[in-house]
Amino acid sequence: MTTKAELMSRYDDWVTDRAVSLDEVRAFVADTDRIGTLYRDRYQVVTTSGTSGLRGVFVQDDRTYAVLSGITVARASGSWLGGRDYLSMLRRGNKVAAIWAVGGHFAGYSTAQRLIRERPIRRRSIRIFSVHSPLDELVRGVGAFGPTILNGYASAVSLLAREQRAGRLGIRPVLVITSAESLPPEERVRIRETFQAKVRDQYACSEFMGLAHGCEHDWLHVNADWAILEPVDEQFRPVPPASRRTRCCSPTWPTGCSRSSATTSATASRCGRTRARAAIRCRRSGCRVAPPR
Repeated sequence: MTTKAELMSRYDDWVTDRAVSLDEVRAFVADTDRIGTLYRDRYQVVTTSGTSGLRGVFVQDDRTYAVLSGITVARASGSWLGGRDYLSMLRRGNKVAAIWAVGGHFAGYSTAQRLIRERPIRRRSIRIFSVHSPLDELVRGVGAFGPTILNGYASAVSLLAREQRAGRLGIRPVLVITSAESLPPEERVRIRETFQAKVRDQYACSEFMGLAHGCEHDWLHVNADWAILEPVDEQFRPVPPASRRTRCCSPTWPTGCSRSSATTSATASRCGRTRARAAIRCRRSGCRVAPPR
């Protein structure tokens, strides 16, 4: 088990490409004009927010990018959207609005900027709105754009749903994607009813953005063939899924570790898809874990 602090303190030792150095990568991320470009013409660089007091910096090659694209298209979007959904999206312009932190090499923002740089025409279909924008400005921008997919931090999506109910927004998304924060069950239902749209959750971290994706039963299905999601105790020692007061640790690519406080339970979910992959359900009080059967 490796922590972010341990990784960053010996960055030049564990990085697998000896041409990569922490000083050089930090110089790269300090330049906001390079967001969405490739470091050394081959690596996408993403950073954590640094809210824990230590900012993680990660380089990802094209293989990682391809895996994440495949997971998004084949597993997430493929299970979220049906033929009628895609037809409705095409009729209305197939536009994605994302409510994220901007201005840095953050995973979502950096990836979106890379997509736009690769094909500038995508500016018509992808629009990033700063989560720090004043609410009235955010409502005007999202409303004028008219997205068919609304993607954002869960709290920001909840605010927009409130504005929609008050009659100040007026959008008709086919799909609403929430991330970064857990939602109480009643709020998820409220968002679903407000937008009359499918609501799905994404579980990701800067080290690997494809940890798990949500289903119609509000469980998160772990991409366990690419990432390890393991319940551990307060000292980060592995514990059985039925144990209480654990954290979730996700070592990825190949030694990063993303940690969050969680409560786990081995109770099987009502979602039959857990037979294929382990699933978790997150709440403000923590997570329940359903192992594959």
